[in-house]
Amino acid sequence: MRQILLVVSVFALLFAACKSKRSNSVIPPDKMELVLRDMMRADKFLADYVLNKDTTKKIDSESVKLYQQIFSIHQISGEQFQKSFSYYKEHPDQLRAIMDSLSRPVSAAPTEMVQPLPAPQPQSAADTTQNKADTNQKPKIKKVMAID
Repeated sequence: MRQILLVVSVFALLFAACKSKRSNSVIPPDKMELVLRDMMRADKFLADYVLNKDTTKKIDSESVKLYQQIFSIHQISGEQFQKSFSYYKEHPDQLRAIMDSLSRPVSAAPTEMVQPLPAPQPQSAADTTQNKADTNQKPKIKKVMAID
């Protein structure tokens, strides 16, 4: 009887562990954060610029257009986003982590790789005395004759 109970409890734990894992169709949290951030930016753009300037446009249709562009940029589908968002709503601890990361400001990413400057080389005593001598000399002025 104990062996049966042990086997059943092991299978129950394995089933629960497998069920709680994210499937491959769910967008990973870091990518989901980027998608949600872009969607929030799109909503702000619509509210501040598009709908404010042209009141004849409908917010729903304009939002859908922008969301489709965001989905294509991130190479996901609308239904994949819906499935993922439903998954995260069912797992509030993971959704909270994503939402908390959205509340943090984003540092501007550089558009190019910036090479660090080389470390300054220490100058020898001879170099520093030569530089001081150069700065103490008066500049030579070249006289130029003007022809009228």
